This record gives sequence, structure tokens and C-alpha cells, in this order.
Amino acid sequence: MIIKIDTNKYPLEAILATSYKFIDRYYISHRYSNDSDVEISFMTKKEIELHDLESEYLDELESVSMYIEMDKKNNKYRKYIVGQSLFSLANDQYESEETAPGDNQAPENNEEGLQDDPLEIAVPWEEKYGDKVE
Repeated sequence: MIIKIDTNKYPLEAILATSYKFIDRYYISHRYSNDSDVEISFMTKKEIELHDLESEYLDELESVSMYIEMDKKNNKYRKYIVGQSLFSLANDQYESEETAPGDNQAPENNEEGLQDDPLEIAVPWEEKYGDKVE
């Protein structure tokens, strides 16, 4: 089966990404016939009917094309958000180093040499419960 796709309507990136989603079921080859057309030929790997292939491929192509278009439109916002979060993280770290240089050190030990342990996790079983046997 051969499907002809106009690259003026769908970007080549979307056509290739869509074809990639079908490589588990079909052998796929692309032929660039002229400046604006791509011919995609499918050959089945197993005995699968090809009658729904064209509509399935075109549905998937629409989906991938929309994803790529939205990704391009949202790219500047994504870069801004990531940049702001990285900047604020670096800024917070810089401010904490300047205002309190000891904050990055381990907490101080108490008089017994242990760190605070409000749940008494570090206390051995024998000290916590003694020799109680039920």
C-alpha cells in the first residue's frame, strides 16, 4: 500500500515520527517524489489487512502534527518556566550561603554525641524495651 502525503500540509518531522509508530507492524519506506510530496509505502510483516491502514496512519499523523505544532508554540514558555526555576534555585542557594554559611553543614550533635532523634529510631531495642518478653 502507498500513501501520498503533502509536506506543505504536514511537516516532514511529523511524517517520520508517525511512520516510526508503525514500524512494529509494517516495513516502511519513504520516497520523496517532488518538492512537496512524500510517498510512504507499507509492506506487512505478518498477515494483517491493510484496509484500515490509511485512515489509521492519517489519524496518527494529525495527532503527531498537532503535538509538534503545540510543542513549538509552547517552547518559549517552557524555556521561561525552567529558566525561572533554575534561576530561583541558584539564587536561593547563593543567598543562603551568604546569609548563613553554616547552614550547609551537618546538624550539631547533642551532649551524648547523637543527633536529635524525636522518634527514638537510633535507640537500641534493649535500651528502649529492656528484657521484656511476652
